[in-house]
Amino acid sequence: MQRTIFILGTDPEHCAELRIALQAAAADRTVTTLVGNSIPRLSESDTIVLSSEDPNAGVVYRQLLKRLDDQANKAQVLGDLIRRSMSSRSLEESLEQIVAKSADILGDTAFIVLDSEAKYQLEAAFTSDSDRLKKMLLTAVNVSPQAVVTELLRDTLEKGEPVVVSNLQHMELPPELHTFVEKFGLFSMIVTPIRGKDRILGAFISMSTAPRMLVEQDLAPAMELADFTAMVIENARTVADLQRSATMDPLTGVFNTRFFHEVLNREAARSQRHNT
Repeated sequence: MQRTIFILGTDPEHCAELRIALQAAAADRTVTTLVGNSIPRLSESDTIVLSSEDPNAGVVYRQLLKRLDDQANKAQVLGDLIRRSMSSRSLEESLEQIVAKSADILGDTAFIVLDSEAKYQLEAAFTSDSDRLKKMLLTAVNVSPQAVVTELLRDTLEKGEPVVVSNLQHMELPPELHTFVEKFGLFSMIVTPIRGKDRILGAFISMSTAPRMLVEQDLAPAMELADFTAMVIENARTVADLQRSATMDPLTGVFNTRFFHEVLNREAARSQRHNT
C-alpha cells in the first residue's frame, strides 16, 4: 500500500527542509509539501506533519481539522445512502433519499433530472423548506421546464462536463431564469453528470442560498453522489429487466406460463378474500 507523508505549513523554505529530511529517512514513502490552504484528500495510511515553527500553524491546523471533519461527514452520508438503498423498495424512493441527504454536505436544494426519450424529466427534488419547494416547482412549470433544463444543464447533459457556479448573480441568464434565481435567493450551483455505462443518464444539481457558497472543492462529493445515483438507477433497471424476462418470452414478447399462473393465483386469492 502506497503511503504518503504530507507536510503542511505556510513557510515554503521550512517545509522544503522538512521534506528533504523525511524523504531521506522514509525512502518507501512519498513525501509532499503543501503550502498555505491546500489540504489533501487523505487515506487511512497517510501521515500529516505540521510545521510547528510556522507562526500560522494554528490556522493551518484548524483548517486541517475542519477538512478532515468534512471528509468524515461526506463518507458517513454516502455510507448511509448505501444502507438505505439496500432497503428501498423503489427507484423513486432511492432518488428522493439521495437529494435529501445531499443537503448535509452540499447546498440546501437539490434536484435529479433524467433523460427520458429525448426529454428531460425532474425525478427527485428536495429543499430544506417544503413550502419553498412547492413554490419552486410551480414556478419552474410555468416558465417552460424544458427550456430551463436545456439552458442550465446543456454542457453537463450533452458533453458530460460538470459545472460550478459560485455566484449565480454574476452569471448571464435568460430573464425567466434570472427571475427564478432572484425570487428564491439562490446563490450558487453545482451540476454533475449522472454517467451510465454507455451514456449520460441525466444530471445531479445542488444549489445553495447565501451565505453558503459552493466552490470547486465541493465538486468531488457532488460527483460521488452522481456516480452513486447512476449505480442505483442501473441496478434498478437491471432488476426490472430480470423481473420482466422471468415472466415474458424474450423472442416473441408474449407473457409466459409462469406469468399466467401468478395472475391466476393472485386473482383466485382476491376472489376468496372478497367472496366474489
